[in-house]
Amino acid sequence: MRYFILDVFADRPFAGNPLAVIPDAVGLDATLMQRVAAEFGFSETAFVFPEKGGPWRVRIFTPAAELPFAGHPLVGTAYALARFGYLPAEPAAPDLPLRVAAGSVEARIRFFGEQPVGAEFPAPGRFLLGDRADPAQVACLLGLAEADLSATAPLPCRAGHGLDFLIVRLADADALGRAAIRGPLPPSLLACGLANGIYLFTDGDGIEADIFARMFAPAHGIAEDPATGSAAATLAGLLAHLHPEPDSLLRWRIAQGREMGRPGLIETFARKRDGHLEEVRIGGRCALVAEGELLL
Repeated sequence: MRYFILDVFADRPFAGNPLAVIPDAVGLDATLMQRVAAEFGFSETAFVFPEKGGPWRVRIFTPAAELPFAGHPLVGTAYALARFGYLPAEPAAPDLPLRVAAGSVEARIRFFGEQPVGAEFPAPGRFLLGDRADPAQVACLLGLAEADLSATAPLPCRAGHGLDFLIVRLADADALGRAAIRGPLPPSLLACGLANGIYLFTDGDGIEADIFARMFAPAHGIAEDPATGSAAATLAGLLAHLHPEPDSLLRWRIAQGREMGRPGLIETFARKRDGHLEEVRIGGRCALVAEGELLL
C-alpha cells in the first residue's frame, strides 16, 4: 500500500507541517487506520478512498482520534493526488472534488507552469462563534499573566469553521513565544474548544506574515502543531466576522511553527457580503519528502 510523506504549508522539506497520505486505503478499517496514524506519529495522517462518480472520500486521523476535518491534510492530499496522477488536474481545470466527514469541498490545485506546487480549498460548513472563555483561566493554563492576553470581547472564545478551537489573542510576539500548556486541562476549557486545540495568535510584522500563531492540542496527543489549516480557517472566519465593513474581501498570511524550527505559511481568504460571511479559503505550498510502501 503506497504512501507519501509531505511537508505542507512549506515550499521546502523540513518546514511546515508533516503529513502522511495513503492515496488508496481501500481495505483498511478504522482500527487499522488509527494504528497506522499512531505509527507515523504526525499530527494527522490522511487516508483516501476512491469512489466512482463522486468526490473521493478522505478520512483524517491524529495519533489518538479521527477528525471530521483538518486543513493541512486536505491541502496535502489534494496536492499528492494531482501530482501523482490519482485524480486529473491541470492549470486549465485545477479543481478536485473531495469529501470529508464535515462535508464536500472543491480543492483547487496550484501550479507553477505545469507542475502542481500546492492547493487551496474552502472551509466546509459555516462559521460558528461560541462561548467566551475565562481570560484568567486561559492565562493560567498557558503560564502567562492576564496582561499577556488581548482579552477584548469576544476573545478568548470558542469558534469553528469545520472544527472548533479555543481562540486566544495575545498581546505581542513575546507572550506568544513564552506560552506553554501547564498543568491539567480544565473541563470548562475543554468544553470551550480546547478539546480540539488552543490556537494562539498575535499581530505579525507585516513582512514575513500578517499574523504569528501557535497551536497546542494536548487532548489529541499533539504537544504543538507546526501549521494548522483548520484553526487558521477558523481565525480568518472570526476576524472577518469582527471586521466592520459589510462587503469586503480579506486576506491574512499566518506564520506558524517558528518556535518549533518548522516555519510554515498559511494563506487565508475571507469574503463578506451584506454583513454575512460567505466563504473562507485556506491554501499553501507543499514539498514532497518521501514515499514508500506500507506492508499491511
